[in-house]
Amino acid sequence: MKVYSISDILPDLNQSLGYYIGVFEDTPDPILEWPHRHDFYSLVWFTKGKGFNVLGEQELSALDSLQVENLKNTYNDFSPELVQFTLEYAYADIFSRDNLSKKHRQIATISALTALGTAHQQLKFHINAGLNIGVSVDEIKEIMLLMTVYSGFPSAINGTNALREVLAGR
Repeated sequence: MKVYSISDILPDLNQSLGYYIGVFEDTPDPILEWPHRHDFYSLVWFTKGKGFNVLGEQELSALDSLQVENLKNTYNDFSPELVQFTLEYAYADIFSRDNLSKKHRQIATISALTALGTAHQQLKFHINAGLNIGVSVDEIKEIMLLMTVYSGFPSAINGTNALREVLAGR
């Protein structure tokens, strides 16, 4: 077995992202051993897929029509890679998957960000996005009550305050 770095396979990639794959040389179809076949393809799509930027923009715009421009205006001049990674990985590669409905994906995201407790702006964005795509205020309130069990009262209270802030701004 020969081990390749991702920069061996994608030589125009500016820097190796630390992923290594093992390829059995004696098979007609290379077997990707690590991280996983899907992870490798995601990385290839992520670094090479020009259409993924457009798909990411579409996915993010479905949640909030102004957010793509806000993201670009805020970070393009300072960290264009952050914009690229957000659009291509988070929204094109993950949020575009059809294993969950957009509503269920927002419920999961709101729950995770509430439990995390350190991403207030992102929580407010995803609460607003959830409301935009059909998550009800009562459902979000219920998420916050559920978070008292799993992440404690402080995160649930902070999440509830984020919901109030979003509602006040709508």
